[in-house]
Amino acid sequence: MLTVSFLICSENGQITGDVLVYRNPGLHFGDIHIMCATRVEELESYVGHNKYAIFFPCVGTRSVADEIAGGDFDGDLYWVSKHPQVPISISV
Repeated sequence: MLTVSFLICSENGQITGDVLVYRNPGLHFGDIHIMCATRVEELESYVGHNKYAIFFPCVGTRSVADEIAGGDFDGDLYWVSKHPQVPISISV
């Protein structure tokens, strides 16, 4: 599991914990990431009450967005699941 600090906002506030992140069109299994979403207090003043946003870190040789189907930061849409059974199904 990739453990990086990143933020997901939904209609019910920030999501934390293990999540599955996917960007369409995924070409291979490496485009599906199981990640750990964390609460990032420093971003709350920027995010405010916005809904449906995902913030990936952009450090290192490749950003997480680029690792997922060659995404970038220009409005790509990601599918996120917090369902507890999904990571188990993927890892089998």
